[in-house]
Amino acid sequence: MVRLFRRFALIVTAAAASLGLSGCLISNISANSAGGVTTLQATATLQQASPCTVDTASQTTTCTPRMQIALPGASQVFNFLIRLAGYAAPVTLYDPLIVQVPASMSNFSGSIAVGPPGVAPGTPLSIISGVTSVPIDASTNLVAEPGMQLVIIDFQAPASAPLGTYTLNLQFSGTTNAIKVVFATKLTSGAQTYYTPIFPCVTNFANVTPITFPVNYAALVPILLSTQGCNGTTYNFAGTAAPPVALNQQGLTGSWYEPATSGQGFEVEVFPNFVSPGVGLTQVSWFTFDTVAGGPDRQRWYTLSGNVHDGQPTASLTIYRNTGGNFNGPPVTNGVAVGTATLGFDSCTGGQLNYTFTDGSGRSGTIPLTRLTANATCSTTSARPTNPDTALSGNWYDAATSGQGFTVDVSPGSATFFVAWYTYAPGGAAAGAAGQRWYTGSGTFASGMRSAGMTLYETTGGTFDSTAGTSNSVPIGTGTMTFHSCSSATLAFTFTGGSSSGANGSIALTRIGPVPAGCVF
Repeated sequence: MVRLFRRFALIVTAAAASLGLSGCLISNISANSAGGVTTLQATATLQQASPCTVDTASQTTTCTPRMQIALPGASQVFNFLIRLAGYAAPVTLYDPLIVQVPASMSNFSGSIAVGPPGVAPGTPLSIISGVTSVPIDASTNLVAEPGMQLVIIDFQAPASAPLGTYTLNLQFSGTTNAIKVVFATKLTSGAQTYYTPIFPCVTNFANVTPITFPVNYAALVPILLSTQGCNGTTYNFAGTAAPPVALNQQGLTGSWYEPATSGQGFEVEVFPNFVSPGVGLTQVSWFTFDTVAGGPDRQRWYTLSGNVHDGQPTASLTIYRNTGGNFNGPPVTNGVAVGTATLGFDSCTGGQLNYTFTDGSGRSGTIPLTRLTANATCSTTSARPTNPDTALSGNWYDAATSGQGFTVDVSPGSATFFVAWYTYAPGGAAAGAAGQRWYTGSGTFASGMRSAGMTLYETTGGTFDSTAGTSNSVPIGTGTMTFHSCSSATLAFTFTGGSSSGANGSIALTRIGPVPAGCVF
């Protein structure tokens, strides 16, 4: 768990007041307009670029830029997620600024006044002015408001640019009492250059909050905190809208999570054509936390299930909660419906879950999902490849303790073996929701293995679908899962710490649902 569900992070060194987005940390922004000239100065620290993962099978690139806002005594981090559909190439994310100013302004110039060793003082910045729209992707533009123009200020930092701190000076002829700014990513596909917004997430500058002059960075921070960045946004470079991924396929089975709330996540299993030809069933396990951070008694888990139909881009699910059980023992527990959800995938590596709870908590929201381990059998076409190792993935349980069980993700492509264990505290039958417990196990896996050792982890400190808490995973035991056939397995376990410290034994497991295609023994 601690290795698998780890948030992507950049090295961020906060100044007295700072904003870091993707590979740059920008601090001490100041601007003014007087005497017919507008000036702007900013200090930027160039850091490593935001991580991007290329999936050639689905022709999608997924990037996870990060923004940090910090002031003395306070700090807030935003982790975004954007997908580039129809764009399957490595991307280096640096941060062009797109600034909206009055169309009457002219004579735009800028330079790097001070840079790290190897960068000559006075090195000019790339500035494009006088445009009223710029392409975001193959079908969408970012447009200026009437009477305004867009100015693209490009740091032009190649992958080999020296890391370090740069002082940037900008100057425009003309005066204004406010500007609007969008942080974007510069991409080139064929002969076309695109500027995809990251923060704020807009297509029209009418929806951007103005920054009034003179600019004081401390006063700017509340504006930044209230602005919506692009999280779970898909930009399409294929020229036509990318069709959603067919849900009625076993290949979507696996581990999914949102990087911004790493430490909690989802296990998905799809039983294709289980109900009837063209109608399958999906089972989702959700390990998360209470809305208040705390110890193991604040862990929460839910199960979701519903039908998936050929030709339908989303599936309607019911959310269930199980309580009243004891660790690896009776009684059998049954799920109680506590909400509804909608699940959909726009690629084999990305999707989203919309949820609404009806348990009186009023919780609702949207969670962008990213596949944790490598895709092996998901397909964006009608082809449905199989794999004998990943076919071991899915839901397993002991019928004597129905209402608790295991979800397994076997990923030879990632050389990993992952297990989510949904259970209860010892003596947890009378504790209600506080009696729920979940553990995770992870180990290495090579193709052809039918027995895998793992370290068991207990995770605490997080909060439900939120970055407010900080989850912490600690090793609390070991286990070995041995598959005897496509439908039977054994888990041997020993707990040396955590809520179930001292517990050990062996559990005979049976697969829930039909054996996936391609499973071979």
